[in-house]
Amino acid sequence: MLALPALMAVGLLRHSEEYALPPGFYGLSSVMVLLALMALARIASIEQLRYQAAGNGETCWDWTGFRKCARCARN
Repeated sequence: MLALPALMAVGLLRHSEEYALPPGFYGLSSVMVLLALMALARIASIEQLRYQAAGNGETCWDWTGFRKCARCARN
């Protein structure tokens, strides 16, 4: 989540207003933010997104590449 402001600063949504999706679809900015978060979470495809647990705080450490120490794993 800390990388998202940096991505916005370098222009993640710079051209999102130029292109519009048809009515009934999510906005292009929503799709771009979703794809950026998927890349940060190392989720390779949208199909794999289906199997990710929503709101699971423990997987956040897995996304960063850090491993839990033995003391944290017991809790």
